[in-house]
Amino acid sequence: MDSRDPLNAGGHFGFVLTADEHALLLGEAVARGGPMELLWRARPVSDGFALDLSLADLASLAQLAAAVADGGANAMARLVATELCERLADFMVAAGLGQDHPSPDDGPAIVRNDEQAVVGVGVSRQDLRRLVTDWEGERPAIRLNRALSLDEVGKTRYFEAARAILQALEAEGGETRATPKGNLNRQFAETAVLRCPRLVEHMEAYRGRDRRPGLNEEDVGDIHYMRIVLTLSRLIARRRNTIRITKKGRQLLEDGRAGELYALLFRTFFRELNLAYIDWLAVESDFQHLVGVGLFYVHAFGDTWRREDRLSELVVPEPLLPLLGDLPPAVRPGRVVRARLLRPLEDFGLVEVRDAGQEGHFTIREVRKTPLFDRFITFDLGPEKPAGPTHDQAPGVH
Repeated sequence: MDSRDPLNAGGHFGFVLTADEHALLLGEAVARGGPMELLWRARPVSDGFALDLSLADLASLAQLAAAVADGGANAMARLVATELCERLADFMVAAGLGQDHPSPDDGPAIVRNDEQAVVGVGVSRQDLRRLVTDWEGERPAIRLNRALSLDEVGKTRYFEAARAILQALEAEGGETRATPKGNLNRQFAETAVLRCPRLVEHMEAYRGRDRRPGLNEEDVGDIHYMRIVLTLSRLIARRRNTIRITKKGRQLLEDGRAGELYALLFRTFFRELNLAYIDWLAVESDFQHLVGVGLFYVHAFGDTWRREDRLSELVVPEPLLPLLGDLPPAVRPGRVVRARLLRPLEDFGLVEVRDAGQEGHFTIREVRKTPLFDRFITFDLGPEKPAGPTHDQAPGVH
């Protein structure tokens, strides 16, 4: 089906939404009410999502698009919705509907509830609260798939580093000597790096001018951050002058429990680790509370390659900027988003990045979701249905 060549079969019309349009309408339908079942049934095709529309469906979509174009939460939402309105109008003409087609006002009502007022594309106030606070429970807003296989997650950067630490501890009888600061000792840090093919390539860079045996843990970010995350996750523990693998750490080291380990690392990283520690911005921001909202927007807008700075702006839309707290003039919100969300997502294998040319002295980076993102993270927003694909998973990561 092609939206430029609509088919009329049994009173239904074929129409293709772009990925952006589909994400926008789905999110707005959750917040405002609208043709949810129709959007969930959309079939992925090469250039978007194919819909089978009745006249009432078409009217409902047109009314929803018009409402967003007129009162969307941010400029991007209004732009996408305006372009969709124009495409729908052209579609009606091409389908031979002309003036005989019911106006959007004749279609199903789309009610805006002030208690559900949209604060961002597709995120109501109720959704926002759940994305910020509800990662566990019987019906969490964010579901992490713990059933992923080792083949799916084994080569992601942070997982590889964390598992290397656990494996190296097991190989040394379950424990190794800790430094006075509580870090892994130099010899052990080097042993862990040697278990990570992508880190071995940079061994000399990590070593720098320091020619002492081994490596300083803090010079290898992946190992350092994952040692902290493993400690917070209670998979390793410091006992006096040693670091030991725990019973839980041994259990999650099994190949068949790779998905559980991956999900626990992810949850601990974003929920318990102080994200301000992983960058050089020297900014204490409230962004950590918005990670769930940011993940939803990456889900909604990350299907196609986008400039990293533009996606960063979409991830924290203008109505949510006050929630970031007081940032220094030199630190734009996008820098915080890139450092504390997009780059870690890349290290978890959930987004991919490519260079897209130069802009002055700066390299333009483009980013999009990897297939692993939607296999790992789904969202359960609104009163009834999940806003994303479903799969067998535990209700939360504990």
